[in-house]
Amino acid sequence: MKDVFFKCVSDEDSCEYIFQNTAGEEFCLYSDSRGHLTKNITPHFWDSFYFYKKIKIEYKNLDGKNLITKVVSYK
Repeated sequence: MKDVFFKCVSDEDSCEYIFQNTAGEEFCLYSDSRGHLTKNITPHFWDSFYFYKKIKIEYKNLDGKNLITKVVSYK
């Protein structure tokens, strides 16, 4: 698990949201059909994730990209 915060929306893909941890590692979350298997994503999360300072996630590395697979908690 990693603790991350919202960094930005990708310049190349408007459905790719980039999160970062304090070590500078980046993690991706997709808002389209590519992210439909991400666990624990709620409408409340989408409405307010910009403001969370600590989002605990699980992820997997796929083809060199860290993909968020589960949002464990956020505050």
